[in-house]
Amino acid sequence: MTKGETQRIDYICCGFQDMSIKVIIRLCTVLLLSCLMAVSGCLIEKFTPDDNNPSLPKYTEDGNQVGGALVNKVAWKTDFAVNYDGPTRRSFYFTNSSKGDSLTIRLDGIYNEGAKKGESLSFEIYLKGMQLESIDDIIQWKGETFLLNANGNQAACIDFFRSLNSQYERYYGGKGQFTVRNVKKLTNITYTRSNGEKYNPLIVSGVFDFEFNSFDIKIESGRFDFQMTDSDIDFR
Repeated sequence: MTKGETQRIDYICCGFQDMSIKVIIRLCTVLLLSCLMAVSGCLIEKFTPDDNNPSLPKYTEDGNQVGGALVNKVAWKTDFAVNYDGPTRRSFYFTNSSKGDSLTIRLDGIYNEGAKKGESLSFEIYLKGMQLESIDDIIQWKGETFLLNANGNQAACIDFFRSLNSQYERYYGGKGQFTVRNVKKLTNITYTRSNGEKYNPLIVSGVFDFEFNSFDIKIESGRFDFQMTDSDIDFR
């Protein structure tokens, strides 16, 4: 065997070694992500297309980490994501007001079709006279419809891309309704708080629709289906 042939064999062997290392790294990455998903309770968005509009998620009550609506007839969806090297991107969460006199429910998402696809758009539901002391407080909302009348309870729209109107980024005074159809406690999953107390997460599902008459903005066919933990509530 000549020196050139030996060098060629060494080169081929090194190539196989490089390929093997890459394969091993990929396998380890997949296994690591699988383990992290198991630890996090597999909290991933599960988008099942609606039978009437495949750009919207189908209404479910399974904790699919997804929501959707039609914004002036254009499909919009939430954009929940678990970032394993950083904080989870929430898309459905509650915040107690610092004054203790109201609660805000927020849905963050993006357009899911058309020229605006991928642009962010968020909704907020303001409920006067409400506060959450514990995640279990949400259980009593099962079957509850909150009327949004622009005087006390109301809806808001946050549109930093100004996709709805080139002059405005925020809209207030939305009238409509927000309904929590079902709340289910997941007794087979347990989380531990910093004080050692244990609790069960909830699946919160429902529907919404509202409009901003002064700006000709209509939100229709809204639906949401999320598994919630303490991290989805800013108790303050």
